[in-house]
Amino acid sequence: MLAEYNGQSLKSGVYLIKNTQNERVYIGSAKRFKERFSDHESGLRRGVHRNRFLQADFDKCGTDAFVFIVLEVVEGDRYKRLAREQAYIAQWFDNGKRCYNLIREAVSRDGFPDRQPDIAKQRRSSGSKSAWDAKTPEARAVHRESLRRFYVEHPEARASLAAKSKAHHADSVYAAKVSAAGRKQSAEHIAKLAEKYVGRPFNRGPSARISASELDQAVTWLDQHFTWLEPEQPTLDALLAIAGQLVLRRGVRGLILDPWNEIEHARPVSMTETEYIGASLSRIRRFARSHAVHVWIVAHPQKLRRDESSGQYPVVGPYEISGSANWNNKVDCCISIWRERKAGVATSEVEVHVQKVRHKYVGRLGMARLNWDRLSGRYGEQSDPRRYRAMSDGE
Repeated sequence: MLAEYNGQSLKSGVYLIKNTQNERVYIGSAKRFKERFSDHESGLRRGVHRNRFLQADFDKCGTDAFVFIVLEVVEGDRYKRLAREQAYIAQWFDNGKRCYNLIREAVSRDGFPDRQPDIAKQRRSSGSKSAWDAKTPEARAVHRESLRRFYVEHPEARASLAAKSKAHHADSVYAAKVSAAGRKQSAEHIAKLAEKYVGRPFNRGPSARISASELDQAVTWLDQHFTWLEPEQPTLDALLAIAGQLVLRRGVRGLILDPWNEIEHARPVSMTETEYIGASLSRIRRFARSHAVHVWIVAHPQKLRRDESSGQYPVVGPYEISGSANWNNKVDCCISIWRERKAGVATSEVEVHVQKVRHKYVGRLGMARLNWDRLSGRYGEQSDPRRYRAMSDGE
């Protein structure tokens, strides 16, 4: 691969890697151009480059087809470089047609930064303020002491796979972890998480809502703890590829796939659904272990029938999740969320059932009862002494 430094090899700024055969490009920023060139060239020659599309073309076209070009020298800290990188990515990004970059926004790979570039912050902040001024869908859901008796995100158990079946809703997942992978500029998601952070409703109503200053504080906190994934085609390949990059660049330690049925699944005709789900879960498990991250999958149950006498839906188990018994066999943990109904109306009491725990240092089988506050979306402890119940492995 040819390098065109133009006398700027030891300076910092924005660069471009161009495939001269098909005109596709990769945009990046570097503290020192020469070091970043060596990093890219070494990874490509060894076949382990983090961008699989760039690697595939390098293998196909050969090293002579690629050139490393300095686009702009940028003085200052990495956030100034990222701002300029973002401007170039905005010109080129087209979901893989002529641009190798996997995500639309520039993120740093200099360690694990605790904040996003100012350009990304401003866009997210302005989007959430616009939604706050108007109306967005309401939210709900938080991890509490009763639940910690049965399940925790243990530092040594990052490489695990947990399936959460939901007969209630997925808001408990958002409350269970403050680090996800990817990015989605969605006012709805920001509203849900802002409610949980502040403890007041996002939308207008009879109750006091989040103030403008509290929203700014919440958005800043979200920038430090969350990113969202929304590729043009949300296949499992695309999601894991982007998540892998964000593990390296942003220090992501948790990935939530929610919901499973919204992922585009290209199942081969010769493969049964059971075989496909088993292979997919095995692949996600390998990803979790190789990247040292927790992965949560929100999976819907099959159509449930109410009990004729009580009018209640049953607690969903892993065998009731659509598709395969592998939802029980392949995962490390299985957690089911159940909400009681009285006279056909859902109550505020929610039961969190920990139905499978592979490693005992992560937790144990049991059930925790929590109260759900519809206005803030938070879960709170109950005063009821029966708020949790441990179960034996044979139960």
